[in-house]
Amino acid sequence: MKTCFSLILIMVPTLIFGFMGKPTEMGIATVTGAVASAFINLEKFSSFKGAGFEAELRKVENVVSEAYATLNNLKQVAKPLLEVSLQTLFYSNTMLGLSPERKDEYKQQILKIKDELEIDDGSLAYVAKKISRLNAINLFEEFNALLKQKHSFGLDELKPEWDGWKTEMPPNPVNPNDIVKRLTEEGINMSEDLKDKFTKYEQYYKKEIK
Repeated sequence: MKTCFSLILIMVPTLIFGFMGKPTEMGIATVTGAVASAFINLEKFSSFKGAGFEAELRKVENVVSEAYATLNNLKQVAKPLLEVSLQTLFYSNTMLGLSPERKDEYKQQILKIKDELEIDDGSLAYVAKKISRLNAINLFEEFNALLKQKHSFGLDELKPEWDGWKTEMPPNPVNPNDIVKRLTEEGINMSEDLKDKFTKYEQYYKKEIK
């Protein structure tokens, strides 16, 4: 459990500043997290190195006891940090231009920390669901754009309407079966590059949406 807290103390603030493009703050967050992690693991190490900082640590029984007493508080602090990280990923669609694949990779890393810390009150899962749906929508748009380029035909009719200013949760993405049905009706055979885009979308849909 302490390893998990060490991980979140170092990783989450670093991730947040990384998403925001602030390398200086990333470095500060790394050092701060490393120092905090050292104190959490006092009984395991006589020496700790983190981000170039070395602290000689002694066995101090009362400090260890106090560190254990703060674990629950740290868990409470971790939840909003994780949620902020997930929300940043969601809005990075327009802010930072992260690809759907990259955003999903970060999302999975954050959710792994959530599971290890046994944090689950529904709010983190809700934001993760928003990211999954938005990623799927973006993957569909990539496929649809290539389809228009190749065949001067698009599947805009299948896209559900969504006003992000009015509704926070993106709508359910297009079912891959509906895509196949429409292309068959139009007599369109997918080229290899179209198949690759479709397969990427279909696999993501089945893994994260269905």
